[in-house]
Amino acid sequence: MPGSENTDALQLPRYKADKSDNWSTDDARSIVNIIDAQFDTGAVTASGDATSNILNLPDEAHIHISGTTELQGFLDSAGANINSGIRKWIEFDGALQLTHHATQLNLPTAANITTVAGDRALFVSTGGGNFDCWLYSRATGAPLEIADESIDSDAYVDGSIDAAHIAADAVTAAKIGDDVIDSEHYVDGSIDTAHLANDAVTAAKIGDDVIDSEHYVDGSIDTAHIANDAVSLAKLASGTDGELITWDASGDPATV
Repeated sequence: MPGSENTDALQLPRYKADKSDNWSTDDARSIVNIIDAQFDTGAVTASGDATSNILNLPDEAHIHISGTTELQGFLDSAGANINSGIRKWIEFDGALQLTHHATQLNLPTAANITTVAGDRALFVSTGGGNFDCWLYSRATGAPLEIADESIDSDAYVDGSIDAAHIAADAVTAAKIGDDVIDSEHYVDGSIDTAHLANDAVTAAKIGDDVIDSEHYVDGSIDTAHIANDAVSLAKLASGTDGELITWDASGDPATV
């Protein structure tokens, strides 16, 4: 917490030139211990299972958090606020939630963080029981959050974007190149007349012997579309024995 006229940031008596201060051996020892702890390369373990604020937080700078209870802040070994400027390198041994608070526990991205084993973070006290998280490093190396529109297509491995990762309705007609969809991609029978372009079905697209008489409009086959010699005796309707077929003055067939 901030110092005062008579105490410094560590809440120890300020040194006075006339030596009228209240310094003691214990004061000096406290300063040495705090400074030494900030350079300690070892790691101690603190549990977060009992409270949302880590109590009995060791003086050491490198600390393992073994608990899994939601974490909202830190307190010192006496349950008091930690002095401003004190840094804590925290390594998490398991999963717990760090709860973001703009002053009490200010986290990157201003959002809660769920830890996993091996995650590391640097917390710096701003005094009054408040901490800023200056750095958060995932054990996997992954970022906490990726900014919108920050990944370009060249960052993807070719062919790595599968159907599960494409948003619904994301592939519009504008995104599909010409001549890239083969017939094997269509469900059998799924292309109806509404999806056929005008004049798309040409003679070349119609297989032999696939059109039956039911597909023709009654009376739509005129002489221009009947091949020469196509109408044989076998194709004529039944008649009366002895009748002859002739054509009347208008050219219509008639019997004699």
